[in-house]
Amino acid sequence: MKLSLNLFLLFFCQLVYSQDIIGSWKINQVIAEKTKNPQEYVLYKIDTSNKYYSTYGTKIVFNRNGTFHCSYSAPCGNDCFPSSSGTFKMTDDKHVSFYVKKFSQVGDCEHKDLKLNLNLGLYYLAINSANIKLIKSNGYLLQDSLNQKYSSMIDTCMKKISYNFQLNKKTTLKGNKERVDEYIKKFTTVKDYSIVYMKVADNYLVNLIKNKELKEDYFYVLTDFTNRYDYKVGFYKPKK
Repeated sequence: MKLSLNLFLLFFCQLVYSQDIIGSWKINQVIAEKTKNPQEYVLYKIDTSNKYYSTYGTKIVFNRNGTFHCSYSAPCGNDCFPSSSGTFKMTDDKHVSFYVKKFSQVGDCEHKDLKLNLNLGLYYLAINSANIKLIKSNGYLLQDSLNQKYSSMIDTCMKKISYNFQLNKKTTLKGNKERVDEYIKKFTTVKDYSIVYMKVADNYLVNLIKNKELKEDYFYVLTDFTNRYDYKVGFYKPKK
């Protein structure tokens, strides 16, 4: 009897929290389009009063049967139109896992029609009034909370950086950590540090760096995350 009650409560909790994402949303990028940096996805409520906004852009639909479909659309045909589909599962009241079964792409880009068996792993649901962030998770709530804090710090950083922010150094190193290490070694005096969080924001790959030599001291190293031969790197530290 006790086991049956516990199973019911577990199912009920998963059902309640799954209601938070069931339905149609705007999303910052098509799931599985860029598997190299899937640290975070962001869901936004669709403003149905704006017909153009609600019709076009990148959207995802979470169905009650545990399947999802994610796609990009635009009024102009001269574009690239990726889409993906698969399944999702609420593993507990704070986490969701994704399994991508198909990815396709048409338009003015390389055409793709791929059947996948891609397990994206676990994501933490960081719910607030503006959006729902799906943050890559190792299953530990303490680290999830830290990652939510770090993600918000990057959001604040990007609001302060102007759109013409210059990545003023070039490198041929392709790995993100290698580019960060090279920049810090060459152009800063920091010796002991760690990359505590990174995510794609405003077409940059943004690294939040913690300076271990000082208490609560952070700075940002931004890189161009495209696959060109030359990569650009920039530095930003907010004023206290």
